[in-house]
Amino acid sequence: MSKVYTEKKCLTDLLKWECNPLYCRGVMTITASAADVEIAIGQPFVRSTGTGLTAENVSTVDCLALENTIIPAGETAEIRVLNRAPAIISVSGLDVAADQLDAVKTRLETLGFVLVSEPAKRYRY
Repeated sequence: MSKVYTEKKCLTDLLKWECNPLYCRGVMTITASAADVEIAIGQPFVRSTGTGLTAENVSTVDCLALENTIIPAGETAEIRVLNRAPAIISVSGLDVAADQLDAVKTRLETLGFVLVSEPAKRYRY
């Protein structure tokens, strides 16, 4: 039986431009309680609590994960996050379920982030 591997998103899939990495980026602490926690680039979080996106906290989301990692159960880790604007973010780089995408986009825009769709590919002839 063959295995199929998919390539995870990289930073440039999400982040198209930022003012200054020293200003726009930060660190957030996450604790994995009962099970391993998989973090993906573009996954929204509430920085003050270290919790991921749920239907109840969409209005308090304030940062996006900037790295792919797995935190083992019972351990605490710090991950890099994008937590301040000005920055331009690709909508296709967000790691959000389709039913929550509009709410997350609205929340990020209120925080000052600019969301763009990927432009059509241009071909040279």
